[in-house]
Amino acid sequence: MISLPSAHTWPLLFGVFVLGACGGAGDTGGPNGGNSGVDLDSDGYSPPGDCDDEDPSVHPGAADICNEVDDDCDGSTDEDPDLAWYRDTDGDGFGRDDSPLFSCEQQAGYSPFGSDCDDGDPDIFPGAQEFCDGVDQNCDGTADELATRVDSGKNGSARDGKGDGSPDSPFGSIQEAIDAATWCVVVGEGTYYEAIDFGGKGIIVRAEAGPESTVIDASHDRRSVVTFASGESADAVLEGFTITGGEADDGAGIMIDNASPVLRNLFIEGNTADEYGGGVYAGAGYAVLEDLAISGNTASYGGGVAIASPDGVVLVDSDISGNDATYGGGVVVVDGGQSNLSGLGIVGNDATNGGGLAVLFSSQATLEDSVLERNYATAGGGVMALYDSGISVFGTEILENQASAYGGGVCMWSESWMWLEAVSIQGNIAPQGAAGNVYYYSSLGASALSVLNNGGREDSGFWVGTQASLTLANAVFDGNYYVDLGDYFGIARGGGKYLGSTSNISGAVTASYDSSVWLTNVTVADCEGMAAIYLEAYSMLDMLNSIVAYNSGHGIFYADSTSISAWLDYSDFWSNSLGDFGGYYDLAYDGEGLLFREPEFQDLSLDLDGTNDDLHLSSTSPLLDAGSPDDSYYDVDGSRNDMGAYGGSGGDW
Repeated sequence: MISLPSAHTWPLLFGVFVLGACGGAGDTGGPNGGNSGVDLDSDGYSPPGDCDDEDPSVHPGAADICNEVDDDCDGSTDEDPDLAWYRDTDGDGFGRDDSPLFSCEQQAGYSPFGSDCDDGDPDIFPGAQEFCDGVDQNCDGTADELATRVDSGKNGSARDGKGDGSPDSPFGSIQEAIDAATWCVVVGEGTYYEAIDFGGKGIIVRAEAGPESTVIDASHDRRSVVTFASGESADAVLEGFTITGGEADDGAGIMIDNASPVLRNLFIEGNTADEYGGGVYAGAGYAVLEDLAISGNTASYGGGVAIASPDGVVLVDSDISGNDATYGGGVVVVDGGQSNLSGLGIVGNDATNGGGLAVLFSSQATLEDSVLERNYATAGGGVMALYDSGISVFGTEILENQASAYGGGVCMWSESWMWLEAVSIQGNIAPQGAAGNVYYYSSLGASALSVLNNGGREDSGFWVGTQASLTLANAVFDGNYYVDLGDYFGIARGGGKYLGSTSNISGAVTASYDSSVWLTNVTVADCEGMAAIYLEAYSMLDMLNSIVAYNSGHGIFYADSTSISAWLDYSDFWSNSLGDFGGYYDLAYDGEGLLFREPEFQDLSLDLDGTNDDLHLSSTSPLLDAGSPDDSYYDVDGSRNDMGAYGGSGGDW
């Protein structure tokens, strides 16, 4: 028997029938059309349009982000990258915020972290350490936020006794801040009438506005303006001040002893020391002095700077001018001191000995890439080494210095030595040894040396005295001339000839009593004097591969008939006005390979101005490959030695 639905079930069946008819195949339904079935994840889409109905973030039209999932159900993944990468130029792990790159994979040169406030400096990035230098290293918008602060006040006076060192309540004196600080002291502009002592602290004291606007003046205290004398290390730094008004026995401007601080970007001026270091005294320790302007200071030793540290003080990239002393108007290295000097301008200083630089009393120094100009002294206008001391000079110009007695350019006395390499000695003036004076058991050696346009009353080149020696390889003498100095410095040129006992003896070298001179690949041309090279009694000359030509006097003059020793080999003499040889030389030489041929220089003007000459040999010169055949003297290209300053293994200068 078939049972029919009751009257109560007919409406329900009818409803199911209607719904089935309305939801038939081919109807796409949903918010954007296209889905059938139940929307399990309630994202508004149902299968089959929703390719993952259990994840509400996956449905047609979703952003296809970097997750290796087909978020928008179009059959592809990761089409809308949502990862930002920031260009990291300096490689510090942080990039700049502008123009980020969106990609699902990190690209070379990009970082996932931004907010780098200086992408050209690897020390600047969010979270970096602050350095107390006025730069915001950690990119938080504030520089040196943990520094102890100093402000001179509106009236410019210090020591007001107020403040706690915070930005809102700064100290009134620098010494108060030093006493309180543990890391960094930042000083506001103004003049601070005080003297300060670091007291052994390894802190940085920095003037915010620089030395033009921030002054420490100790004229009221009558002592050293700044003192480092308690074992301070290189962590102790003084930067950005003018230091003035100091008066002390040693180190009137800055006193350093048994300490190794760093001094940077300072003007040190108007200080007076009775003994050592008007501007700076650097005793024991490893002090570093850089980017200083030191002027108008006075002392007995080292008007500008006195260095007496046996440990090796470094002085670099500084200007030292207008200072005054007995020894070392600009700089003195003294009492067993050791120093490396580089990038200095030592100009217009005055001293009795060593107008620009003096190294004395068993001391040593190295000077590189510097200029010594217009300094004045009785002896050693530019540089002086004295009393068992020595100095090596590289890549330096010694210009227009004056000495009223000896050594306009350089001077060595009393068992001292000097080495010059790639140095120009030009335009210096002195009665004896305008270019240089080497005396009493001292020695000077040089290579790649230019000696030009120096003016002397007796010797416009080098004067070499008792038991002293001069050794030159690859050197040029050109345009050295006679000066009538009168009673002082009248600076009038002579007539270009030997004028008697009051005129220039030599234009290049005078080998005085019991001295020795070695010249290898040296050119002497267009020099004024009785002779280019003048040999006195018991002197010795060894000349090899050299040229002496076109000088106004003799080439070589022998002032004694029996005691002079001279060896002349593979050298050329030409057109010296009074003859190639003079005095007691009888032309019975024992040397080999001498020539008397025109050198054929590339350019020689014969106007007593060596700056416009080129004494390289021309391509047709008979002196090419005419030097010593010994292969130890071969040229740079491996060929036989060319005579003159540009031949031999050191000729490529």
